[in-house]
Amino acid sequence: MPDQDALIVGAGPVSLLLACLLVQEGLRVAVCERRKEADDRTREIGIYHPGLDALEAAGVGAVVRRAAL
Repeated sequence: MPDQDALIVGAGPVSLLLACLLVQEGLRVAVCERRKEADDRTREIGIYHPGLDALEAAGVGAVVRRAAL
């Protein structure tokens, strides 16, 4: 039997949000990422309202807003 209920491939924003939502539902989640080092460059210039709503639903909206530039 696997040690997780879900395996998410890729640690992009959508994948990480999905992982947060699944963990909130009580699932055991593993996230696999090919890159070995963090990339401090961003490809986004902003988060639109639907994205903020999704982050709020995941319970991390306030943390993201505090860390935003």
